[in-house]
Amino acid sequence: MCFIKNKMLFNAMLNYNHEIFLLIQITTCVMSSGHEFTEEDNKVFNAVALRMNTQGILLVLGGILILINALINDSITSTKLLMNILTAIFVSVTGVVLFPAAKPFKSVVTSEGNDIKEVVSGFAKFNFAVKVITVMVLLTIVIDVINIIQG
Repeated sequence: MCFIKNKMLFNAMLNYNHEIFLLIQITTCVMSSGHEFTEEDNKVFNAVALRMNTQGILLVLGGILILINALINDSITSTKLLMNILTAIFVSVTGVVLFPAAKPFKSVVTSEGNDIKEVVSGFAKFNFAVKVITVMVLLTIVIDVINIIQG
């Protein structure tokens, strides 16, 4: 059984909210126990990391193809060229932010004793990636609407 070592912290949490105290105690126990996921769990984490990396590669390649297409087919002075270049950048950035998010999920499979820490790190990085992806998608939509309006 794990116990909170700081008696002052223990008393403050117990007086504040018993449920919060239990949650913190359970979390502390799991994180300090060096929890390791099972082989099947590791397969799931490995698949998640692989898919994130694959999607990242596909998005970066898609961005490069959009850029090449824009440079070949759009007039150098056209607004459409600028819009397509920006779209290519946004698509590529969307792919690039997935790589750091995938790394901790892969580390769950390859490391020992830090599984919970790696999962939390993975979700934090994935959360950041989703924020960036949301901004990139919104910017791409704005660019597409401008392209449609300009004909």
